[in-house]
Amino acid sequence: MQGADRLYASMQLTTAMKDGGYALSILVFTKALPPSAFQCLPQSPVKHVAGSLNGEGGAATQENTSIPVPEVVEDWEENDHAFIVSRRVPGKTLHEPWATLSDEQKKTIAREVAEYLAQLRRLQSDRMEAVGGRPIYCDLLILRAEGDRRSNVPHGPLSSDVELWAEMEGSLKGPPEAARMRLRSRMPPAEPYTFTHCDLTDVNIMVENGHLTGIIDWEMSGYFPVWWEYACTSIVDSEEDSEWKALLRPYMPNYEQAREFWRDYYYLSIWPQSDRAKAFLEETEKEGVDGGISSC
Repeated sequence: MQGADRLYASMQLTTAMKDGGYALSILVFTKALPPSAFQCLPQSPVKHVAGSLNGEGGAATQENTSIPVPEVVEDWEENDHAFIVSRRVPGKTLHEPWATLSDEQKKTIAREVAEYLAQLRRLQSDRMEAVGGRPIYCDLLILRAEGDRRSNVPHGPLSSDVELWAEMEGSLKGPPEAARMRLRSRMPPAEPYTFTHCDLTDVNIMVENGHLTGIIDWEMSGYFPVWWEYACTSIVDSEEDSEWKALLRPYMPNYEQAREFWRDYYYLSIWPQSDRAKAFLEETEKEGVDGGISSC
């Protein structure tokens, strides 16, 4: 499996302790963040989104979605760590029973996740931003330039495809201008900016008795390109996760063109010696030659 199919993260959310019906999660940032960066953490992002749309705080959650998310009991910030105490979602992560689930059970879970995603996608913004109008932190959508060892770099808010591409292009230092222009021409429109979980890996899907019980780990969520949730299914961290996302994808709105665009962007940025990147460059060169001939 090639590099673009392996998930890496600039932030780490770990469950440090489980005690009865509660879980303590620690969100570790690899660089200092301003206090405002943590203001969106006290409750679930769905509650904050609903509140920002209707001005009714957490009570508006039920009016906008029925997505099962962990109920946050308490949270605090200390030394670049955000501590979150939440009620445990019943069941196990999808990764744990995956091998023992029947094909029909797996499909049922995929359909249930997709139904909740359809609710989530009704939440939209006129900018690409995190909850509360803050910058997004996504080292996968906007890759780092070669040699840039920073992580969790803030971007935006962004208001147009031009602004998004300006951020994304920073990682494309190696490819020639013709390749960058060709890639840019293939980038689908980002609007409407849609609320996105950004990490539907199998360890973030909670299940019990063959059904979905909750979706956890919302720290990467925000308003992203309408196609980003679908494109994220290219990023996996295990064989089981790869199987899960291949199963989930057909139940989601189809943005295959965007997924292929992002995969080309990834390989050209991170792995320029890969077969995929080389093929893209060869096709770009051929198109340039063909174009020159046809224009004579």
